[in-house]
Amino acid sequence: MNWATAESLEKYEREVAYINCGTQRSINKLPSWEAVAGGALGETNTIDRRSQLDWPGTPIGVLMDHIPPGKGWLIWGVWALKTGEAGKTKGNIWKDVADGAYDPYYVDMGTRAKRVMQEKGWPLDCLLLRWNKEFNQEDSYGITDGQRSSTKMPVEVLDWYREAMGRAIGRFKEGYGNEARHIFSPARSFRLFDKPLESFFTPGAYDLISLSYHPSNKVKDKDSWEKMIRGNLDGGYGDLEAIQLCQKHGIPFCHDEWSPRFEPGMACLIPASIYQWTQEFWNGMEDRHGVPLAFDCVYHSATLDPSLYPEWAEGVDIYKQLWAGKRP
Repeated sequence: MNWATAESLEKYEREVAYINCGTQRSINKLPSWEAVAGGALGETNTIDRRSQLDWPGTPIGVLMDHIPPGKGWLIWGVWALKTGEAGKTKGNIWKDVADGAYDPYYVDMGTRAKRVMQEKGWPLDCLLLRWNKEFNQEDSYGITDGQRSSTKMPVEVLDWYREAMGRAIGRFKEGYGNEARHIFSPARSFRLFDKPLESFFTPGAYDLISLSYHPSNKVKDKDSWEKMIRGNLDGGYGDLEAIQLCQKHGIPFCHDEWSPRFEPGMACLIPASIYQWTQEFWNGMEDRHGVPLAFDCVYHSATLDPSLYPEWAEGVDIYKQLWAGKRP
């Protein structure tokens, strides 16, 4: 995910496995709706600097230049709103999107994304859109219920968000076509209004379901790891709930962000055996649940650094052994 340079990508490929997919937002702050769409409405032959369609030099741009065109997937972390609108309006902006107030911006976003892919020689079906990354903990671009000092929104925002994302994805397709894939990508730790994932999932709009995979320092043994998978370790969502949603709608599962030791620099120590249980769970997902794991993307290049703290050195070795692969 956060391999932002060609050098770090090459290091990973030397030490672990060939990279054939990657994910990250192209930009974090969008001051206007034009920045959401990539530029002024109707002027899709141009892309504004510092808009989210300005890919060169960003993680998705580096991946696009590193992976041979057509030999992998580009997973774009894309925002559906200008910065701050969700919090400022206490979620009502999602109702406006659902009602069609911003349709032209999503059409233009799709048109520009199609042109960028074509100009770089990439097949259009190699783009996957990770909409509103971990939106259920983000009151700037997402939906929140007041947990941990986030903006408290009315419970109706779940319905508004569900309808809004169906609208936004539909309008994006008007500009791009049907070739791109779209990912439902909530955060693991925040169960909104004590409601299930399905309460804000848009049937028919998404092609994959994701849940970021970061074992916390509470995961110390097999029992606590299984609680994380079930979703009753931290009170959020678990992999099994997401997999059940995949079963119901007949779509694959993915982890488009995960870290073998939680987050870089946080010293969240977890036993190296957790990587073994993780791989066994992922490899057996289709046989046990009828749901394939489409891909997994590791969070940070520091995953390969055994010097962060002594306990992590064993984890680096185990991780490399389990995930080692060869260029296809």
